Order: sequence, then C-alpha cells, then structure tokens
Amino acid sequence: MDLEDLLNVEVTVASKSKETVADAPSSVTVFSRQEIQNMGITTLQELLNYVPGFQTARQQEIGTWYDAVSSRGRRTDPGAPEIMFLIDGQRLNDYWRGVAGPYNNNMTLSNIKQVEIIRGPGSALYGSNAFLGVVNIVTDNSRNEAGGSFGSWNRREIYANVSQEVEGMTLAVSASGFADEGDYYDQMPLWNGLDRPTNDPIEGFDGYVSLSGEKFRINLRHTQRHQEDFRQFGNVSNGEQYSNEESSSFNISYTFINNDKLNLKGFAGYLRNQSDFYGIVFPRGVLQAIGLSDQPDAAFGGTVLLSNQTMGSMDAVYSFSEKHQLYFGASFRRAKLENVSLQNNWDAGALFNGGPFPIEFYSDVRETFGLGETGTREVLGIYLQDKIEFGKFKAIIGGRYDDYDDFGSTFNPRGALIYSPGKSKFKLMYGRAFRAPSQRERTNTDLTFVGNRDLDPETVQTIELAYIQQFSGGQFSLTYFDSTIDDGVQLVEFSQGGGTVAFQPQNVAEQDLSGFEFEGQFQLSDSFILRATATFFGDTEENPRQVAETLAAVILNYNHGRLNLNVNGYYHDEVQSSAIDEATGDFVTIDSFFKTNFAANYSLNDNFSINFRVLNAFDEDYYTVDNIIAFLPNGLPGRGRSYMGGLNLRF
Repeated sequence: MDLEDLLNVEVTVASKSKETVADAPSSVTVFSRQEIQNMGITTLQELLNYVPGFQTARQQEIGTWYDAVSSRGRRTDPGAPEIMFLIDGQRLNDYWRGVAGPYNNNMTLSNIKQVEIIRGPGSALYGSNAFLGVVNIVTDNSRNEAGGSFGSWNRREIYANVSQEVEGMTLAVSASGFADEGDYYDQMPLWNGLDRPTNDPIEGFDGYVSLSGEKFRINLRHTQRHQEDFRQFGNVSNGEQYSNEESSSFNISYTFINNDKLNLKGFAGYLRNQSDFYGIVFPRGVLQAIGLSDQPDAAFGGTVLLSNQTMGSMDAVYSFSEKHQLYFGASFRRAKLENVSLQNNWDAGALFNGGPFPIEFYSDVRETFGLGETGTREVLGIYLQDKIEFGKFKAIIGGRYDDYDDFGSTFNPRGALIYSPGKSKFKLMYGRAFRAPSQRERTNTDLTFVGNRDLDPETVQTIELAYIQQFSGGQFSLTYFDSTIDDGVQLVEFSQGGGTVAFQPQNVAEQDLSGFEFEGQFQLSDSFILRATATFFGDTEENPRQVAETLAAVILNYNHGRLNLNVNGYYHDEVQSSAIDEATGDFVTIDSFFKTNFAANYSLNDNFSINFRVLNAFDEDYYTVDNIIAFLPNGLPGRGRSYMGGLNLRF
C-alpha cells in the first residue's frame, strides 16, 4: 500500500458514512492493516501511542496489570470511561465502570482491516462514553493466512484467518493466541517499604466468527486473558495471585432497504463481560499484629464481576441528492450487572461492617461482600444529522438525545463546517459530549470508596480548528482543540460515621483542556514513507498532572522489492505521581521516555514470508504513573527489550 492509497482510506466512525479522513467532520486518525503489520505492533493499546492526543500507561489496579488509555490531557479512572471502544460498530464499554480496557487488555490486531479513531467528542452519534474519543476496530473477513512467532521470555504467538465462499455467503473464522513468562523485575516495591522479585506473565486467546451475505452480517467474538504474579494491591505474592478476564459478544446487522434514496439498516447485539481476580491484601501476620484477628494467616482477596448488555438500533440515510443527505436513527440498550462481589479467604464483611472480631479465616475462598448493587439500566437514544455540500463548503449539523431510566436525559449537538480550496482544507468543528455515571460510581460500598446516587453526567463542550494540506509528496494536518468540562466527577473525602473517612465521587470539578495536534504522512522517496505525530497540551488535568504535556511519535518505513523495514517509536513527556516529595513538598516527577521498536519482513515468495521484530530496542528503562501510587511513588516499570521471530503463510 503506497502513500496515495493510505491517504484515500475511507472511514465510517465520524459520521456513519464512508469518507476520507480529510473529509470527516471530526478529527480522525486511521491505521490500515498493512501499516500495523509493517510496524510489528500486535496490540491495540500499543498502537494508540501513535495517535495524536492519546497515551497509555501501565496499571495494576485491576487484576495484575493492563495498559490504561487516556485522551487529550485527562485521565480519571484508569479503565478510560471517557473513550468509547467499538468493534465493527458494537459497543465494548461495560456497565459497572463504563470501561472496556480491563476486559480487552492486549487486544490483538491479527484479523483487522483498519483501526479508526475519533480524537474528541462523539456523543452526538454514539452516546455516553464517547466523551474525549472513539476507537472503532474494523475486522477483515476476506483473508486466508496463518502465522506464528517465538521470542524473548518464551513468548509464543499464533494466529489463523480463514475465509470461504459458501452458497453466495462468506464464512470467516479467525483465532489467535499468545503467551509468555514475562519480564523479570528484581526489585518490585511493596506497600511496607520492602521489595520482592517478580515476573509479569500473560496469556490470551481471541476468537472471531463472521457470516455475511448481500444484506446481512453475523459476528461472534470471544476473548480470554489470564495473568499471574507481578504486583497487585501494592503487594507481590508470586504463584498466589491471578487475574482472569473474559468478553463475549454477538451481533447481527441487516439491510432492509438500499436504493438511490434510502438506506435502512438494523442491528442487534449482546455483550457479556466477566472478571475474576485474586491476590494478597494483608501479608501473613498483619491482621493479627493489629489486633483484628487471632490467626496469623495471610489475607487474600479479589473481585468477581459479571455483567451483560443487550442492544439494538436502526440507522437510516436519506439522500435528497448527491450533495445532501440526512442521517437518523434510534437505539435501545439494556445493561445488567449480575454480580459484583469480594472473594476472600477471610471474613471481609467484618472489616467493612465493624465486626464481629476477631476476624475469621476460611479454609476455602468464598464470596463475602457485595461491592455494589446489582440491577439494570435502560437507555433509549435517537439522533439526527444533516450533511450538505455547496460549492467548496460542506456543512454537518445534528445531535443526539439519550434518556436513562436511572438519572434522566441529555442532549448533545454537533456541527462542522469544512472549506476545501484546492488541496487545502479548513475545518471548524463543535461537539458536546457526556459520560453517564457508572454503576460503581453510584452504588459502590467499601472502606475507601462510597457511591453517590445523586451524580449527574459529566459534560464537555469542544471547539476544534483544523488545517489539512495535501501535496504531491503527502499530507499533514494541524488541529487546535479547546474543551470545557462541566460537572466533572472528582473523589471527595466523605465521612461514613464512627470516624471512618472514605472517598465519594461528586460533581465538583470544572476543567479546561486545550492543545495542538500535528499529524503528517510523507513520501520521502519511492521506498521511504514517514509518518509523524506531535501533541502539545496547553491545559491538562493538574495536581497531580498524571498525563504527559508533550507527546510525539514517528514511523519510518522502507520497502524495496520483497523486503520491508520499519523503525518506529513514541515519546512521553514527564508526568507527576500523587506521591509527595518530602524534600520539596511537590508531587514526585516520573521521567520522560522514548520507546523505540524495529520490525523487518521478507517475502520469500507471494505466499510465504519471515519476520523479525525488536520491542523497546534500546532497552529503555521507563516508568508510567500508576493509581496505587502511595506504595509506588516512582511509577510502574515497563517491559524491557524483547526479540520475536516468526513466519506467515498466505493461502
């Protein structure tokens, strides 16, 4: 795929209609399958570091570890409830926390066609959680290929994509798996000031089945992740802590009408998320030493979580002419939280409820305490969007109304004006977005976090100005955004009585976000293509600032005949942890870093190729900010250098 093809890739995420990135009424970034393969990138979370305004940071709050994503200078819940994640248009964000990341950790990219990202608001089309970004993964049901690789830390990866025409229909099956024993960390800090060596092993499976015909498509998806050891709850307990995450989904889409005037599509889907993690909470002897138990056992704990969502929608496009279309639709979603409970080998309820003491230890692991209320949420949404072209101008105006049965309704408009003189484009964009309070924020009850049923949705209003320039050797864009967040959710100290103080989410935060985003693609020669991004935030979250103010990424690709070489990397500016430096009284600073990767691919013939890649090629010793920072003030370490080699077969 040459640069001209890359610039003409069409996306649907910005308006639910096919258009190039330059013509989209939002700030959009897209990565094609070929680009991602050339880079040697295998997970969505790693790829998002190459998107302007986006950054990831390793977390150990949920389970053992995962990569938390943030957008445009704001990072609240590490699961990224401000970003909507979709796969083939189906929502992945859950009901309990409004997040998708923990259930889709290290999301593989072995069967994708492209990844489309809205940088900024998307609630006018997608509703809640499309607050500061939308990520849509588009799968590919046309490939026949298989591959495998092996490398550092006993890393194994294998995948297969098979597509077959069956009586006018296309049946596609994709499966991938990976596992490794993890990097080694010889001094992982513990909550008590000591340290312990550990590893960060992980294994996963992704399966996808698609059946499509002229008017319909059916998709089935299942993912599993299993992690052990590393750091959990501020502790390390090798061989005794784990995290299991599963996500399963089903959807069917059908085109009822498709003619020159009207296109009408229906969609129905189901999503089920399941989480089970367990680790040491109080090391051996701690509860006994503080007089809460007469037994010296180590206290283990974790969470069992099960939720599902049923959803359906109708989307229509009416064409008045080639230059005037009206988009409209309606959706319904019913979310259900089936279970969210602590699991322990001790009576955790006694600690939460103030007795009875001494705390009893069990001979097995059992569910001991409900963390929040199970139940349902029903959401009805309708949207309308008008798109019209006149001369060198294109205008888009619309909005979406959402009605929630538990807190009320919200309306979110959008508008864009695009002026296209020659090979230049100027965009003026406005959007209002919201994030509905999650069930955890409304009903959670534990020693440190108390829910608030009176929470209102967070809202954000964003104005964007973008300049895009195309020329014979490529394209670049420069975007300025300014966002104002109202009714922002912030944790506030809350008295539970009896002298116990916890934190409660409240709508007390007002926040401004602003910055410049640059993105460019350049054909340097017949063999070299350069892609580069840079982000400079003017306003971000503060006190502490857990996001980098400056971001940059570069991708240099060389292709000659059967050989492809790629060098890529990304830079994150320094951030602050929530820990205080006793010497200065300021927040502890976590250093900036630049992570570099290298990938090579050589095609022996049209059907067989070999590949080699090096991740963190210069073995950068880097750290990212973590939410459980009281016991890890200098951040959570990232993985060191690793090597992978493999082969691919097309058939």
